[in-house]
Amino acid sequence: LIAHSGSVFGALAHNDPRLAFALVVSPGSELTTTVADYTDYALERPEVRVIGLFLETARDPAGFAAALARAAERGVPVVALKLGRTAKAAAAALTHTGAMAGSDLAYDALFDRHGVVRVETLDELACTLLLLSTGRRAAKGALVSIHDSGGECEMFIDLADRAGVPFATLAESTRQAVAARLEPGLVATNPLDAWGTGTDFGESFEACFRALVADEGAALGVFVNDIRDRYYLSDGFAGAAAAVAATTAKPVAFITNYTQLRHDAVAMRLTNAGVPVLDGTANALVAIRGALALRDFRARPPDPLPDAGTAASRREARARLTSGTLDEAAGLAILAAYGVPVTAHEVVDGEDAAVTAAARIRYPVALKTATSGVLHKTEARGVHLALGDEAAVRSAWRDLNVRLGPRVIVAAMQPRGVEIALGMIRDPQFGPVVTVGAGGVLVELLRDRRVALAPFGVATALRLIDGLAVRRLLDGHRGTPPVDVGRLALAVSRFSMLAHDLADVVAEIDVNPIVCGRDLAAVDALVIARS
Repeated sequence: LIAHSGSVFGALAHNDPRLAFALVVSPGSELTTTVADYTDYALERPEVRVIGLFLETARDPAGFAAALARAAERGVPVVALKLGRTAKAAAAALTHTGAMAGSDLAYDALFDRHGVVRVETLDELACTLLLLSTGRRAAKGALVSIHDSGGECEMFIDLADRAGVPFATLAESTRQAVAARLEPGLVATNPLDAWGTGTDFGESFEACFRALVADEGAALGVFVNDIRDRYYLSDGFAGAAAAVAATTAKPVAFITNYTQLRHDAVAMRLTNAGVPVLDGTANALVAIRGALALRDFRARPPDPLPDAGTAASRREARARLTSGTLDEAAGLAILAAYGVPVTAHEVVDGEDAAVTAAARIRYPVALKTATSGVLHKTEARGVHLALGDEAAVRSAWRDLNVRLGPRVIVAAMQPRGVEIALGMIRDPQFGPVVTVGAGGVLVELLRDRRVALAPFGVATALRLIDGLAVRRLLDGHRGTPPVDVGRLALAVSRFSMLAHDLADVVAEIDVNPIVCGRDLAAVDALVIARS
């Protein structure tokens, strides 16, 4: 455990003997030795199975990122409780130890790249450390669980759904094996309420739990019961869980639904038998979600970078980034230089020129102000959409000219589709961070986005897209055509390469939206140069 808090150091080091530490450090202000150094040192210790971090910031960002990469390479899980998610918490970090909290978005992206399991509370941290310290890796599939209470089983189902933890669908052979050991009236399902009259409960629970864990769809198994010391039922349940754990390489854990149990002795016996006891339903489900996420991280496919424009087009894109805020046309040109599809468009500065451009592009068109300094055109009423003829174009241009100036962009109207937003910010600690999310007017309302450090390949882009709440819309919804998600992922990957290549001269990029339908095109782009 490496903790940016003496109190956290004391709380975890001095209270629970189940947390068998190889090293506990509170590095203070890190005047000589940083979290990165201590992490490297821990990775050299063969007895270290998992590393826990209570982190305000990384004072050596490059060293910290390198240490996380080494941990992933060596298969040592890292669990992080990163502070400073909110502006108020970040300000508290400044007043506490002088630590710069950094961009939380960038830490999300950093942790995603290196498979770091992120938690929110000390209880979640402790539970996740206990589960991962067994050294057992979750198999393919999902969770199986056995319970001695119908009510607590229902609660477990509800909380697992909230936590995003899936349950395995049992094979028919597993159902039959479980059903053969259940008393009349009980149903062989997962999660399984196996309590009947209590007759031969130890043997019955052990047989049922063994069948559940052995199922080919079971990634890991948990025995859920509120055990307490010097109670025959608890001893029987603990014995059943330990016996099953001894027959499998899958993770097996014991979960209590209530955190204030007097179970020190039986919990320690289980821990020594390789069955961690995870106290609190919600805490335990966070740990399980982390174990499944770590498994999925380790199974990620290779992710090579695709081709992105030509060397000449990329040089031209850099040349455009001279100073200040670039206009939309320049932003779209930079995207196109990297092979990101953009809508057909022209920049003009007169009424007749706008009409000529609209005829060349073909109706319907959009007219948008191109006046320098207007960053958010919609708020400035600087956009006219779906203009179908010359009269409409002339009327729109005159309106924009009076209020915002004569310079406009004439652009093709894209058919309706799902709107996706791309963004890039340059984090001072970890470099360019790419965001992918719901776009258009929903970008701020839904806050549906995923993040990754640039650059990344198509496989990562697909994973980000698949993680969005609007993902299902891309498959077609209420008669809308399905989107070529592979082409969208390629565009996102190419955008990440742009973000990486130009990070020394670009502060932010906002592409909102890319309209995804039968075709795919970015219709608006805002690029802000670092200068």
